[in-house]
Amino acid sequence: MVVPARPGPAPTSAGIVERTARITLTRPVHWRSEVPSGTDLRISGDGVVVTVRSRPSDNTIADEARGLLARLPGQVDGVLVVGCDPWSAADAPGRLVEYRKPSTVDMSAAAPDVAAGAGAAGAQAPSPAPVPAPAPAAADTGRRPDDGHQHDDGHRHDGHRHDGHRHDRHQHDDRATSDAAGDRFVAHLLLTTGRHRIDVVAERAQADVRSTDEVVFAVLESVRVTSTVPAAFLDAMSPNAPLEDLVPAAHPAEPAVGPAIDDAALAALQGMAGRRWNPSALRSPAGRTLVERGLVGRFGTIPASTTAILAPWADDAQPLTLEQHHPDATTSRVRAWTGVDTATVLVSTAPDADESAVGTLTLDALVALLAGRIGIAPAWTVPTLTPRLPTGLVERRLGGDADAAALPTAIRDADPVLARLWAAPWTVSYLRRPGRPRPLTIVRADEVGFARVGAVTGDETAFRVEAPANLYRLLVESVLGS
Repeated sequence: MVVPARPGPAPTSAGIVERTARITLTRPVHWRSEVPSGTDLRISGDGVVVTVRSRPSDNTIADEARGLLARLPGQVDGVLVVGCDPWSAADAPGRLVEYRKPSTVDMSAAAPDVAAGAGAAGAQAPSPAPVPAPAPAAADTGRRPDDGHQHDDGHRHDGHRHDGHRHDRHQHDDRATSDAAGDRFVAHLLLTTGRHRIDVVAERAQADVRSTDEVVFAVLESVRVTSTVPAAFLDAMSPNAPLEDLVPAAHPAEPAVGPAIDDAALAALQGMAGRRWNPSALRSPAGRTLVERGLVGRFGTIPASTTAILAPWADDAQPLTLEQHHPDATTSRVRAWTGVDTATVLVSTAPDADESAVGTLTLDALVALLAGRIGIAPAWTVPTLTPRLPTGLVERRLGGDADAAALPTAIRDADPVLARLWAAPWTVSYLRRPGRPRPLTIVRADEVGFARVGAVTGDETAFRVEAPANLYRLLVESVLGS
């Protein structure tokens, strides 16, 4: 039997077209192409590795997506799934699943279906009542439409690239150019054709997300299936098709920060930064607390771990702060003074507590901590029809006065998506970044999704539903780009 040769790549003005038995895609000219064992294709360059695999499957895209979302967190410890979005640019039903995995995780050592993109339907979660589909514009390209308004950081947002800037694909952060450096970020494009399931998995260093988003999405948006998809499967791409219920997110355990100390002990600890330590201070209640918690030795010695905590405080640097207002009217905070590789972190031990856990975290662990506190997890990002709201109304709702901030009847009746989000309990997160005049204001509406509160223009405030994966990108930029 003669085995036909694999078609060679075809150069185009946009790059080089690669073909497998199931898809075509376009890669940058300077990227490498190979076919390792167990894959249909692997291309790589600019710190990005894209792997294509396929296998027989007659499952629907909803079944495959549910299986993938259910398996990822459970079979690979520490994985945080941050987004799941409809994707129709490949001429076949698709979902884009994005997740972060710790640098210590070897996905190739995981269960084979997870490493290749799990999706057997055997462990599917039951599918409750379907939710509305996104607006038609979102189904045309696999990205969400830009509503055209500016947010509080002054940038325009379009789809997955939250900052609206073009990125030089050849420039990367030196901290994360090797495969072993830092956490990894994965964009997993899952496609179904009625006969096959196709996984196109793009992986890069988390620190490189901003600088590589443009080239990654250029490759993903170039993917096209080569077979004819049955009409029954194409129905799933209709703008009016119901979306499957998303599997509840399983968040990894919150990174351990360090011992908890009260406000007096914290003031004593901060007073040590940049000054000669007076061991007589150990006789005070605050000093004794520092000794009991292991932050200072019994004879006044300063452990290396405490020296690392004190380092950023010596320069009076301003922290990155996440302040959260919860539905029960309590408040919690995370403050982080970031350095080159690590951050000194203060974390409220409980809402409204007068104690904080203090310690150092790697920057990747800090991103994970903030993402967990905000509750970033997959949610369908169904756009609202009302991009701007009266400022007074928004301020009252952010302040927790849901009764005084009821949506006007006309808006509620005309915009059911906004009405559902508005009526849910809110956790409001303010991410304050050094040198930025306004915080990022993020709303998590329980069991509905996320929204961002943007700039005030006149007596109106920008308000839009936001993709959780975009919020995760904002965290990465805020921490790793600070």
